[in-house]
Amino acid sequence: MKTVKQEPIEFENQSDETPKAIPLENQNQTQPAMRPIDKALSMSQNSVGSHELLLPQQGFFEASSTTHFQNSNGTLPMASVPVVQQQTPPNFDEDSRQISHQIMRVAANSTKDRQDCFRQLLFATVFAFESSPTCTNVEEFFRMMGERHAKKGRSSVNVDVAVFNTVKSSQDIPVKLDLKINRLKTVYSNLEVFLPMINPRSLPLTDLSMVIEEPTNVDHGIVHSAKHVYFGATDDLIGLEKLKTKNVRFRFLNTTDVIGIIRYWIENGKEVGTEFLIAYSRNYCLREVMADLQEEFHRARDYSEEINEHFMPGFSISLSSTSKLLVYGIEKVVDELVLKVM
Repeated sequence: MKTVKQEPIEFENQSDETPKAIPLENQNQTQPAMRPIDKALSMSQNSVGSHELLLPQQGFFEASSTTHFQNSNGTLPMASVPVVQQQTPPNFDEDSRQISHQIMRVAANSTKDRQDCFRQLLFATVFAFESSPTCTNVEEFFRMMGERHAKKGRSSVNVDVAVFNTVKSSQDIPVKLDLKINRLKTVYSNLEVFLPMINPRSLPLTDLSMVIEEPTNVDHGIVHSAKHVYFGATDDLIGLEKLKTKNVRFRFLNTTDVIGIIRYWIENGKEVGTEFLIAYSRNYCLREVMADLQEEFHRARDYSEEINEHFMPGFSISLSSTSKLLVYGIEKVVDELVLKVM
């Protein structure tokens, strides 16, 4: 199974809060190694420091850049229980001082994100133990904690870029995911399957890349919100003309789809600054598409031939009293059709 390696990208801290009960000094910025979170979920680190989450399934999810795991509520909510007064065992005070010293030592030599995770772990442990007054066995306690965590679902995962490859159904990802991301890449995956895994707070995405092999409705909020979108489609993209995204690239788009986009923009308008770039593998394909578009729209309002020595001759048509659409070709290493609103 192939995975896509991503460059390490700096990811913003999720919280500026520092522990109040434990003063922290001399933070060491060296990131400790990540540990496995699940038998079905393994983590590796490459030479440049990026992390990957790999699922041994037909489809897989990959997360790169620094990955954090945290409970969405910060602590585990517990029901209040009556305080049981018990006699303090011998040497408990000394043990408490030693434990406090070790907590301070670990926290002082951890990064900010590790400190946040450590604090949440300590609070969760204390609250869980307090809510289980009959528990006197360490193994039983951690078994109970594991069951409680499983019932609540997975902790949230914060990553820079998430990649879904050949994810066709929920069975392809055997863990429950709640992803807060900056960028999203999908390859031959079902949009309806992985969308519930994306935390709404991720929007708007910085980049969205979708390689599609079957008819797909792209009229979704996650697509509309992305600042940059790339479609590598071999089949129909439904709702393409309704995209609100201003910067979109296509690996290919047939003439019928291009005509549909332009007609929709003529009828409904389009925001100034919008630019759609459509790639064609052969120069003659681009020229044929341009000829078909000129024939289709030469009677449109304010149609005008546009000639530029740097581009393939095209045309412009009016969209409103304050905007017009430019349609022209770029003949370079990759021949592209350009739809640009000015």
